Amino acid sequence: LHSMYFINTNKGWTISGCGDIMKTTDGGINWTAIDTIKTTGGLNSVYFADNNNGWIAGSEGVLLKTIDGGKNWISQNNPTSEHLYSIAFADTSTGWAVGWNGEILKTTDGGEHWISQRDGMLNWLTSIYFVDETHGWAVGEKGLILHTFDGRKNWIKQNSKTAEWLYDVYFTDKNNGWIVGNMGYILKTEDGGVHWVQRNLGIGGAWSVFFTDAKTGWVVSTGRILKTIDGGLNWSVQDSTIDQALYSIYFYNSHIGWAAGTDRKSVV
Repeated sequence: LHSMYFINTNKGWTISGCGDIMKTTDGGINWTAIDTIKTTGGLNSVYFADNNNGWIAGSEGVLLKTIDGGKNWISQNNPTSEHLYSIAFADTSTGWAVGWNGEILKTTDGGEHWISQRDGMLNWLTSIYFVDETHGWAVGEKGLILHTFDGRKNWIKQNSKTAEWLYDVYFTDKNNGWIVGNMGYILKTEDGGVHWVQRNLGIGGAWSVFFTDAKTGWVVSTGRILKTIDGGLNWSVQDSTIDQALYSIYFYNSHIGWAAGTDRKSVV
């Protein structure tokens, strides 16, 4: 399971590298497969802007959309065949997707049309996050961090001070953000990425990060869930009860969250 998204404490979705879309209406106790659309490649990222409008990005340029809360999914027109690894929306109209070979796609009409913002850079991009229509960050291979402050085609490199792969990025506002990556690295900024402070969590690869406020957050790795209550200065290990890799973590509030990973394992 590569990605998950919840719109309340009961209703959520998760997707897999085998092209599966699954939905829960009881907080993750039970999951139902949605078979209204078939894809030939893996699905990598799911995002909902509200109760009804959601999107999925996947391999070979797959872009899917639902307007009925995930009951039905339709393919969207896409100008690229590059694998897409992450998708994010600021509202029901404006969104971005990133992937192979520096691909950055943007839509301003809910995905009816996508335009490429790629500027010739060939680094793979693995994650993208926006706090509003203008302020966003994308991360990827060789320590790459890109930032936009106008939500358009201007993406500026930020100094990560590492050459390791970066897998996930999350911001709680325009200033406070975190990035996790290979070898257990976590980066933190308090000034929108002008400066990044790096540390190693000592857990191997860190795959996903999520914060509910500027102090409280979680990171997942192989069989491990780490939590901080001081903005990432200190981390404590929480028992996940499984030993497989966990690729995605999502919290609806500071008390209720989910993690998912290899072999369709999920933890609530």
